[in-house]
Amino acid sequence: GGGDGLPRYVADDEPLAGGDLVLWYTLGVTHTPRPEDWPIMSTHRASVRLIPSGFFTKNPALTLPR
Repeated sequence: GGGDGLPRYVADDEPLAGGDLVLWYTLGVTHTPRPEDWPIMSTHRASVRLIPSGFFTKNPALTLPR
């Protein structure tokens, strides 16, 4: 099972410009209990950062005026 996956999805080569991009993100948290967590765990932080990779061909800050 599982279908053809990503190769089939990108086979028609549709452009992204002018379309709506959707990102489904699943965050899993593993918590190691501590004595301070008993009887109630007060807080637990989780975060997500979206960082482009290869968006620019070089660092755009190099051409900023000084």
